[in-house]
Parts: sequence; structure tokens; C-alpha cells
Amino acid sequence: GDNFGSSVVVQRTDGQLIGWDFIFQGEDHTLGHLIQAWIDKNHVGKDAITFAGYDIPHPLRDEMVIRIGVIDGKEASARDVMKKAMLAGQGMFEMWRDQWGRLTGIADTLVTRSVTAPNNNSRRHQIK
Repeated sequence: GDNFGSSVVVQRTDGQLIGWDFIFQGEDHTLGHLIQAWIDKNHVGKDAITFAGYDIPHPLRDEMVIRIGVIDGKEASARDVMKKAMLAGQGMFEMWRDQWGRLTGIADTLVTRSVTAPNNNSRRHQIK
């Protein structure tokens, strides 16, 4: 499904733009720019998506907001493009990891580290 987890809240935009805000806890410019740029390049002006942008509302709040404008005003449309952007980002990183492994000859080395998410759940990240 398109469940983004407990560290993401989805709510209708509060401005004149017809769309949805995705509020990510514990994320910053890195993820915000990646998702915003991918949506802008691949969807804005080409289908039901009218706008994609991100913001860090305040430096003392550990959150990043991605705003997606949708023609039909439906949350499902915004969630669909967000899911596509996240899967595309994952695919890009996997491709870069594989290319790096081929170039350096360390493709079979697996490094894992534990990360504590903002909701205190431990997640395992695998880096090849």
C-alpha cells in the first residue's frame, strides 16, 4: 500500500493551492529536495499534478513538509505521486549502489547499522 508510516502526517494544504501536505518527522533538505525535484521533473504540468515543493518550516522543529498540488483535489492523487517519487528514489539509490560496487569491486560487502526513528522504533538499514 501507500502507508508512509507513523512519522508522516498527510493533511490538506492551508493555502489557496488545491493539494496536500506531507509532513515528515526527522527528515531534512536531502529527502525534501530529492522528492520535490523528481515530482517536478516527472509530473508537474504533465498530468494531474500542478505543483511540488518542500519547506523546512522552522529550524528548531525536526520536520520537513512536501506540498503537492493536485487538479482533482483528491488525497489519493497526491499519495500516488508521492509513492511513485519514493519508489523512484529508492531505485536510483539501488542503481548507484550497484554501479559503485561494480566500479570498486566491493559489491559483496554488506554494512548494517541501527537507526532509531523519531517514533523510537528501531529500523535496520542495509548499505552495500
